[in-house]
Amino acid sequence: MYYKSEEKIINGSELEKRNQVYYKINETKPFTGKLANYYDNGQLRYEGYLKDGKQHGKFIWYDKDGKIETEVYYKDGKEIEENPISYKQESLVSEVNYKNIESKGYIYILINPSMEGLVKIGKTTRDPEERVKELSTTGVPTPFILIYKKLVSNCDKAENLIHLYLEERGKRLSSNREFFTLKPYEAIEMVTEILESQSFESENSNIYNEVETPKNNSEIGDDLFEQAETFYYGFDDEIPDYSKAIEFYEKAIKFGNIDSYLKLGIIYLAGEGMRANPKKAREYFQEGIRNNNIDCYFELGLMLLKENDLNHGIKAIEKYFSKINYSRYKHITFQIDKLIFQIKELIMSNKAIKSNFPETTNFIIKYASEILDEYDESIERYEITHPDLVKYIKDGKQDVINKFL
Repeated sequence: MYYKSEEKIINGSELEKRNQVYYKINETKPFTGKLANYYDNGQLRYEGYLKDGKQHGKFIWYDKDGKIETEVYYKDGKEIEENPISYKQESLVSEVNYKNIESKGYIYILINPSMEGLVKIGKTTRDPEERVKELSTTGVPTPFILIYKKLVSNCDKAENLIHLYLEERGKRLSSNREFFTLKPYEAIEMVTEILESQSFESENSNIYNEVETPKNNSEIGDDLFEQAETFYYGFDDEIPDYSKAIEFYEKAIKFGNIDSYLKLGIIYLAGEGMRANPKKAREYFQEGIRNNNIDCYFELGLMLLKENDLNHGIKAIEKYFSKINYSRYKHITFQIDKLIFQIKELIMSNKAIKSNFPETTNFIIKYASEILDEYDESIERYEITHPDLVKYIKDGKQDVINKFL
């Protein structure tokens, strides 16, 4: 280093910052001398020198294994662009210009549904998605989700500046952790501002201008919904877990995912993994409707029909078929089968279905050819492997013809 070996080293925690100048706690004279800070395991975290309370010379940051992460040079508290020739009579001629000691890589921001109110901000010289997989081990309750990444010319220096900036503002959860108490959009705004102000992108190559568009709330919600579906159906290596599925559906809603209203309503209505709760199911269906989930009209309608609230049940079913777009909602036969089954359950087969369900009837008549083709495709698909199912499908097709066409 640039200071004399006999100088006493002070721990950075013994200093306080006042108006951009460092002092020993409860002293009035700016501190001059060596300082260092350590990880909880005793490993050196950083070392440097202060002159009249300001950074002066080379500061070095280390990782927990003792490897150098970043080297930055200062003069009178300001970061400088080139290595000084000497500090404290020590020659640094052999040192490489720190600007050239670059570690090209990504700055990333992650969230974890199990860690509300926290974001993880870190660096990697590989694809951030690989880092996500590494972090999403059995050691954490739920997987991490990548919401932002940016390729920069010096990810070591960039990460260090971001961490220091946020730590000074009291946003860092712990000095030896990469977690910060920020909302996702706040983290993205702050990181973007820091990176842009320090010009980390290379001016000579377009590759360093590559920026992944930060995931908006809808995209994060979709990721959470997919994770909920994994727990609900037991996809991949997961065992079906309704309580975890519910947790992720609820979190997905917070990020604007409207499909989760429908799934939660169905879960609470059926009592999957819990005692059935029709009241809560209705609340989710109604909230889904308020957030433009058209399918919630249908499920709420069936629920009301089953409760013998025919007036409101029919109204909800009619709303569904008046709003649905067939080109978007393919495979409608499942819904129609459920509706006809419910009508049968209510012993409504002899009633004038067309007069009770004009919108539904108009929809089925309008798309009769496509709907009947769906039934035929299903019959052909399952004719050999699932003969019992084929009989059910044929009955459903005939019911549609008898009651609506």
